[in-house]
Amino acid sequence: MEESDYSSYVEVVKQLYQASTFVCLHNTVLDDFCSTTFPTHLSLICSLHIHFQFRELDHAPVSYKKIFEFPAPWDERTFQHITEMMCHQLPNLRTLSVFLQGPLKSLSAYAKITYSLMKATQELESLDFMTVRLPQPAPDRTVAEAWLERTRANWQKFETQKRHLSHNTTACASRMHRARYGGSGYRG
Repeated sequence: MEESDYSSYVEVVKQLYQASTFVCLHNTVLDDFCSTTFPTHLSLICSLHIHFQFRELDHAPVSYKKIFEFPAPWDERTFQHITEMMCHQLPNLRTLSVFLQGPLKSLSAYAKITYSLMKATQELESLDFMTVRLPQPAPDRTVAEAWLERTRANWQKFETQKRHLSHNTTACASRMHRARYGGSGYRG
């Protein structure tokens, strides 16, 4: 490659990595991207948007939790690894948005997540702007059960009203038929 071609290539790569916002829509994308991209190119990235899906298993049976606990890549350890890797491999990051999806039930999960994010803001000296969307906490089991009971009761009430309305509509149609054609029903 000639020197002018090489300098053009370097300039284009620099523009591409510095001017683009890189979007990672799955938990492992950033890890995969960083492991397949030249470190010099990664160091040029200035803007990153991450979606991360957590799947907390607090609601799972105890035997299931003992075997699997939080499965990777939907656990806090994976998120911590991603934030640490981001700090080390993207040192010039100026804009970061993190969209976290739940459900999360335990406060310890929130504490670990916020700790990882706070640590990242301290380590990324170039960071000018960061926004984070945390998932709403999953409702307590008793709250969820009460909501489910209310929903069932409302649904049963709706079904009863629908049957009553259907019965009234049939009775009204029958009265209209008798009024129009006389008698008690159809005569063939």
